[in-house]
Amino acid sequence: MAPDYSHQLDAIARALSQPSTPAWLIAVLSALLGLIGGLLAQPLLLLIKEVFDRHRMRLVLYRELSDLFSIVDSVMSFKELPVSDLHRWQESQLRELMSFEGEKYLRQKPDLYMQLPERFAADACYRHLHRILDEISWLHVNTGLARAVFADAVVKHDLEPERLRYFLGEERANRVIRRAREINDEQTAMRERMNVPNRSSDDEGR
Repeated sequence: MAPDYSHQLDAIARALSQPSTPAWLIAVLSALLGLIGGLLAQPLLLLIKEVFDRHRMRLVLYRELSDLFSIVDSVMSFKELPVSDLHRWQESQLRELMSFEGEKYLRQKPDLYMQLPERFAADACYRHLHRILDEISWLHVNTGLARAVFADAVVKHDLEPERLRYFLGEERANRVIRRAREINDEQTAMRERMNVPNRSSDDEGR
């Protein structure tokens, strides 16, 4: 927070407005006023730069995570190949298309990145996205988890839909949000099925 020099500035302004103020005092007070102005300008410039840096950081974060989600979802939804060739094709496509340049940029500014409320959701998404390429033998499991984590963050507004629309544009953001909700609904339905007791087994035990 910038220091509050308002009282000093008021006092200087009143002194300069007095007709009986000596010329030497006016010169001294004018120099002091310039000094205070310089002191005020520096924190203000830093604040403005921080606001722009945070905006840029959010732009990178939302766009890259959305791109990666869409890439993974598109590649894993493609089924127009024989099963024997499909896994190899999916692996090659993911290795070619997935990039984490945005994450590198975020990690270069840790102090600012830590201030973003979205960082927890972003860290979880990046962690699961990296596992796709790091543990390629678990491709279907890890791609499913990565999509589910992103979808959950969007539905719970840990990644805000309105910011997605702002950074991606209305049409593209709506496609991402709609797909995220579909995946989240699928995950919810799966969890509910797993929690439902097997009634036929219960009846046999009676």
